[in-house]
Amino acid sequence: MNIGGLTLGKNPVIKSVQYGYINVTTLTNTATITAVDTNNAYVVHMGDDMGNTTSNYPADNSFYLELTNATTVTATRAGQSYARVTYFMVIEYYPGIIKSIQNTSASNDNTSVTINAVNTNKTILINRGALRAVTSTDGFFRSRYNLYLANSTTVSSATYTIVGDAESGTSTLYFTVVEFY
Repeated sequence: MNIGGLTLGKNPVIKSVQYGYINVTTLTNTATITAVDTNNAYVVHMGDDMGNTTSNYPADNSFYLELTNATTVTATRAGQSYARVTYFMVIEYYPGIIKSIQNTSASNDNTSVTINAVNTNKTILINRGALRAVTSTDGFFRSRYNLYLANSTTVSSATYTIVGDAESGTSTLYFTVVEFY
């Protein structure tokens, strides 16, 4: 079976998928996973659980994830007033499937980041989370940030104000660019 150019069945593509979570009680916490080849694997941010706390402070409610090494996923956040849980998935492919993996970041102010050239028809952009060092009049997020592959060497970020006053301060969006053969 061929789905999106990836053959499934007789010629497997994905070597492993691991799901996990990190209890984030300080600025940086880690989880241990079964070893993966970091040249053929990436982490996906699957969301957060705020628990029963009521913090609206953006730094407490924002994370980014990183596949630090073959056995470690790291969660980083800007503030540490309340404990949180953040969830992740690590996908590892067999050798010869992924051409390149680029981990980088962009600010929230409608900027562009230069990456190594990729074939846009064979590339995906994966969100790893964001650090929001921002404030607003009531502490709630007022804006949404989007990332997109603008061309073969550029990832751009766009900010959209949803309602009311826009946030002030800065945010950094973390992402992975994965190019397949």
